Amino acid sequence: THSFPLLRYSSLWFLLGMVSTMLQIPSVHEMLSLPCTLPLLSILILIINSAMPAEVVAPGASPTSNSDNDDMALMQAQAQALMAIKDAITYDPFSSDCLSSWTNSTTVVKAPPSYCPSNGTAGWYGLHCDDRYHITSLNLSTCGLSGSIPLSLALLPSLSILDLSNNNFSGPLSSSLFNLPNSSLTYLDLSYNTLLSGDIPSSLILNSPNLQTLLLIDTRLSGVVPPEMWTHLPSLQKLVIIDDSSPPLLSISPTSFPSSANFSFCATIQVFDLEGLDASGASFPSSLGDCQQLQTLILSTTGLQGSIPPSIWQLPHLQYLTIQDLNVVDAVNNYPDQPPPYKLHGSLPSTFGFCGAAGSTIEDMTIDGINLTGHIPASIGTCSSLQNLDLSHTNLVGSIPSSLGNLTQLQTLALQSNNLTGKIPTTLSSCSQLTQLHLGFNPLRGSIPSELGMLINLQVLSLFTANLEGPVPVELCNCTQ
Repeated sequence: THSFPLLRYSSLWFLLGMVSTMLQIPSVHEMLSLPCTLPLLSILILIINSAMPAEVVAPGASPTSNSDNDDMALMQAQAQALMAIKDAITYDPFSSDCLSSWTNSTTVVKAPPSYCPSNGTAGWYGLHCDDRYHITSLNLSTCGLSGSIPLSLALLPSLSILDLSNNNFSGPLSSSLFNLPNSSLTYLDLSYNTLLSGDIPSSLILNSPNLQTLLLIDTRLSGVVPPEMWTHLPSLQKLVIIDDSSPPLLSISPTSFPSSANFSFCATIQVFDLEGLDASGASFPSSLGDCQQLQTLILSTTGLQGSIPPSIWQLPHLQYLTIQDLNVVDAVNNYPDQPPPYKLHGSLPSTFGFCGAAGSTIEDMTIDGINLTGHIPASIGTCSSLQNLDLSHTNLVGSIPSSLGNLTQLQTLALQSNNLTGKIPTTLSSCSQLTQLHLGFNPLRGSIPSELGMLINLQVLSLFTANLEGPVPVELCNCTQ
């Protein structure tokens, strides 16, 4: 908006009207649905900026770039853009009333405009405006909308929050939608639009430098994640990309995701979640251990290789940690007699930075399909806030530490498919919230402890091929769940 003053929007719409007339297109709204419109807008903006001189201010006078005329021009432009957005969307008014309040309002005669919530009026569904009636938020989540994502969204220059999740939008995510720089955009959620296709456009990243949240969950977007994702979003706080396709449609380039990658968002990132992506040939980025604000770190991919840096275990605010190689998990489940095809390796530390006397933050830790050398440290018992602990398919050795009995909030304990030896510790009976206990496929010894009958919330007990002997204790009949 600094490079394109708001007063010039009226000129832009006038030129668009002339172009639509020359092309014999019935309306500007209809023209905005055409693929060529956004590149055309960029050209028209250059024409307007070069043809209209900068504002001349007399000595002692105040500039008028933020005047009422500017605001009125923006209100009119926003109203026209909203109607173009509605015209481009397909929806069933009988099953969704989200857009029923969006009525034709191409001329705004006074403030506040009808689409902005103001003075007790609701305004148009899903819209929020600032005190100058600039549209700052558009939330049309779960409205049953379909069709292509409207290109006219690019004509809302102050839009900060855009949530189109859980709809039926289809087709490619056009790069033209993001060809106009939008430094205002901080939140974008396109999740659960399972008919979206095509690449993630790099223009989304390059033209949204202030983006803080990007959610792309369960779409059908494909191709390589743009390398700019890691280097051009310095304000990013939450990144979630989940590909539920089999085989994966999205992949990570080995050259853009090296072990020494320096993420531009390392100082701000709190949630880093990549699930289901093909990471074949890419290395585990050691610099993630330097991102001290991380609360959620999930890398559940196929083919990621290299070493897990020790600094990962020392992140002080971590609540959810998942490092998983889906290829190994599938191979172990389908071919249990074959050596696991490990790509990632590492070892558990003697102490964890997110546990201990200073307080425990970790609630869920899943390390699955990773070649971990060594044993489970006794210090795991200091992670008092743990609710789910999964160290399956990790090649761990040694005994099951009795300190696990200190985890009174633990609900799931999964240690199957390792090389754990010794007896099942009776201290597990102190984990009164435990609902699932998986210890199978380990060369344990001894019998099933009768103390497990104290776990009255237990729903699943898996001791398959665990080398145990003796009678099944009658006390397990107390586990009525």
